[in-house]
Amino acid sequence: MVIKKAEIKYKDKWLKKKWIPIKPPVFLGNEIIGHTVFMKNKSPLGRITHTSLGTLTKNVRDHNVTLKFKLNEISEGNICMTKYMGQEINKNQIMMAVRRGSSRIDNIEILKFDNEKIRIKTVLITTNRVSTAVMHSLRAKVKKEIQKECSSSKTIENFLPSVNAGKLQAEIVRRVKTIYPCREMIVRKIEVIA
Repeated sequence: MVIKKAEIKYKDKWLKKKWIPIKPPVFLGNEIIGHTVFMKNKSPLGRITHTSLGTLTKNVRDHNVTLKFKLNEISEGNICMTKYMGQEINKNQIMMAVRRGSSRIDNIEILKFDNEKIRIKTVLITTNRVSTAVMHSLRAKVKKEIQKECSSSKTIENFLPSVNAGKLQAEIVRRVKTIYPCREMIVRKIEVIA
């Protein structure tokens, strides 16, 4: 038996799919950051989505920071709520900040909050090239200041706004000037690890 082309019916798969809005955690704002598509019989929970910090803060200077969220739950209003998973700055931003004749001091720190644990990677940029001994003392001072801020914040919801606004970085640069003058500090990456 030969099947004619007219007898085959085309089924549009998009008719089975549904669009649902995505909202960030409450401490990052209450605006919809995008939409995700999923099949009506399959859940979108567990997916990872990215957005720039500039879309949340409405500030052009924050577009170089990418936030990472995990779709966590679907609320009553059919809105997908997310969980913060981390953030990362554009690598070009760091390359532009490090100039000839200055030193770059990288630091990795694990911070424990009441509800979760994060890994924070920072870059401290000095005004001039420094010796290894000065690098070690600057790195130790940055570690101490970040730990102090972590202990005063207690939760990641209180810690992140000061990082995203640049207050933590400005305060650390001001405090390390007693050891050696630094141009700026950049939070390169934050990862939620537990």
